[in-house]
Amino acid sequence: MKKLLYIIALLFLVSCAQVGSLTGGERDTTPPKLVKSTPKNGDTLFKKTRIELTFNEYIELNNLPQQLIISPLVKPFPDAELHGKTVVLTFDTLLRENTTYTLFFGDGIRDYTEKNVWNENLFVFSTGNVLDSLQISGTVKNSSSLKGEDNMMVLLYSELQDSAVSTKIPTYFTKTRKDGSFKITNIHEGNYRIFALQDMNSNYLFDLPNEKIAYSKNPIEINKNVDSVLLASFLENHKKQDLSTKKYINQQAYSIAFSEKTKNASISVNKEKLHHIDRFNDGDSAVVWLNTLGDDETVQMTIKDVDFSDTLYFKSKEAKAQQNKKLSVIAQRKKREVLPYDSLKIAFNFPLKEINTQAIELTKDSVSVPFSASIMNYKMCVFKKVEEEENLQLKLYAGAITDIYGNSNKDTVVIPFAFLDESNIGQLLLKLDIQAMSGPYVMQLIASSGEIVKEEFFSKNNTTFSYTNLMPDEYKIKLLLDENNNKIWDSGNYYQHLQPEKIIYYEKPLTVRANWEMEIQWNVIGK
Repeated sequence: MKKLLYIIALLFLVSCAQVGSLTGGERDTTPPKLVKSTPKNGDTLFKKTRIELTFNEYIELNNLPQQLIISPLVKPFPDAELHGKTVVLTFDTLLRENTTYTLFFGDGIRDYTEKNVWNENLFVFSTGNVLDSLQISGTVKNSSSLKGEDNMMVLLYSELQDSAVSTKIPTYFTKTRKDGSFKITNIHEGNYRIFALQDMNSNYLFDLPNEKIAYSKNPIEINKNVDSVLLASFLENHKKQDLSTKKYINQQAYSIAFSEKTKNASISVNKEKLHHIDRFNDGDSAVVWLNTLGDDETVQMTIKDVDFSDTLYFKSKEAKAQQNKKLSVIAQRKKREVLPYDSLKIAFNFPLKEINTQAIELTKDSVSVPFSASIMNYKMCVFKKVEEEENLQLKLYAGAITDIYGNSNKDTVVIPFAFLDESNIGQLLLKLDIQAMSGPYVMQLIASSGEIVKEEFFSKNNTTFSYTNLMPDEYKIKLLLDENNNKIWDSGNYYQHLQPEKIIYYEKPLTVRANWEMEIQWNVIGK
């Protein structure tokens, strides 16, 4: 009987245990706290080579050599050991006398269980009897995009020579945050040079051609807190001009492309052999079209730019190996849109010479409509008077077009497109007033795709720009101070004391709507 009662009681306990389940409760999000340290945060007259930080819970180190910033810089980096709740940093030698040190731990210390990062992670002490308290703050922005530079070194030098950034270890340093902002604290009073550096080889020196740099032209006197320092980062252009492309594209044409932005490029070819040259992309690339050559002719081409010269040879025997393609339209988007008062421009793979309008038909809803056509810059242009938006279709029957070498199209080409009217487009009037700067300038209107829709070169500080026939879109307005008047943006060069050319964007993108006129006043004050 007792045995039976025992079994019943055991079954009862088991059934009770299955009623509910245990839960872990809410996740612990409390970061570890520093409860004891040697030295104490803010201490002076610290003379030892060992720092101990003890926390209220067990911790772990998270990539501490990359997370910990010690300023002024200490080499070699201290050994870091973990003993339960205590972090021990051991230096090889005594620290500098009468110096305030700041240790920023970043995300380098966190609790063991939930990985909560120690957030009171700035630790300061002095080896002298004074704790320096001055600071400097500001922002590092990319000189071209104007976006903040993330994780870039900011360096302060008490040595004021130009060469210090390439030969000396900085007196103080920190890293920028994601938005490009920075702050260096606990600085000793004095004059300093300030730099920002993308330190590609982690040696705290500007010594590689692929390292971005930013610098202030003049030393900064720090006898009180300094803020709002703005540094413009740039990559020096050490690349030499060259030809990235030089090849036959058919039996009469040669393609050339420069590796860098051209400054004053020229292409010289024997006039008797040359038909014409097509220049593209602001002159950075070109196609040289030659007259029909004999089976074994050589044509010399001289290509020049600033500090660059090359001689190429077009050999007809080699060019014959290229398969001449049939005359055809260069592929574009499926349906083309033509702005008011403009023409439909059609480019072919060979320059055009003649148009036979008898073999061309323009239709609207399958009904023929009148038009005119001509050749401009070796391309076909179709004109039509437009009073409202029209969806049209252009048909080029066999023999409609003939290129400069006497070849005609063999097949029918069908091109759908639309002539837009004024209700489809918008207008923008920009009134610009520039103060405390002097030109020349470059103004760019940039579509949401990044395409430069309009570009103007001017020198007056008070100028009005009228942008008509704009497709509905979101546009940016970009102003460039073109100091050397070469109509392109130039990067800086530190040892030549050249800052990158200044770029200013209008405060926000502008939304241009169909059948709408927008007027804005832009007041620019140079600094």
